[in-house]
Amino acid sequence: MEHKSTIWGKIALVIKSKGFALTLAFLSLILTGYFAYQQNKTLKENTALLNRVDKGISTVPIPDFPKNISKIITFIKDEFNERKDKPNSITLEIYTDFIGYGVASDNKQFNEYLNTLIGLKGKQNIVWYYYNEKLRGKQNTAQFKAYKGNKKEIEDYVKKCMLNVHTRENCQGVCSFNTGGCIPEGKREKQTCFLIRDLDKKIFHKDTKDEEKYDLLLNASKSLQETSIDLAYNDLKICDTLGVEFPFFAWFILEKNDNDEIVPKSAIITFPAYGEKATEKGFKTHNSELVHVLYETMLDKTGQVAKKEILKKR
Repeated sequence: MEHKSTIWGKIALVIKSKGFALTLAFLSLILTGYFAYQQNKTLKENTALLNRVDKGISTVPIPDFPKNISKIITFIKDEFNERKDKPNSITLEIYTDFIGYGVASDNKQFNEYLNTLIGLKGKQNIVWYYYNEKLRGKQNTAQFKAYKGNKKEIEDYVKKCMLNVHTRENCQGVCSFNTGGCIPEGKREKQTCFLIRDLDKKIFHKDTKDEEKYDLLLNASKSLQETSIDLAYNDLKICDTLGVEFPFFAWFILEKNDNDEIVPKSAIITFPAYGEKATEKGFKTHNSELVHVLYETMLDKTGQVAKKEILKKR
């Protein structure tokens, strides 16, 4: 009778006392639970393996813009956290066309991105380069050229992005469409507020022509970007304009060694594309040789000779 104390002994008793059909159901339940456990265990093991593989691969693709913003935020946080016990040991250099990177496409992610940089200010070095006013105007036109003459595309974009930015609660202290009022905190914010509210009224008016809607879209985008510049300057004071187009957009992590040599460590690189719809393709890399070449290319294209000379010392 010793078998009665084991699981299989108990199963044998069930077979004897409850009948074959009930036993099948009982066995089915056991097997289902067992396979579910094994699948869950395998899933966890495979997930852990993929995470190790991802860390081991020096260069990996990232999602297209604007979904890439969350990856950029994680990248910056990870790099800074790795050196949290070594303040001012690294420099984050950012090269993007606008300060408001994603402000009109994914405002929530942009705010998190900006707040991440503000939170890290003073812990490590941050430098943010962006286009001067002339190039920003050119870039603004380029990214929306596919919308010209397309009434539906313009209206859909305004509904999804522009108005969504300024109808949420406490829109950077600027506007509240729920109350129909505007609470400006500065000249730039006031201009943006009235422009967006005016856009809401005009863009969907039956008498507004398609070409007028396109101009309204460009002006609204420009105003949002200019407001972002003010926000960044007020909270970061780490921004500087450059009067040349960047070969790509970049987030470089640089370290300076004991010999005062700049050592590029890692980067996120994106390549803007302005076809039927504006987007960006990009990748993250920890390949120091690749990062070195990309960084040197950026310095060369932007005419930063002094930095390039320091880089050549290594």
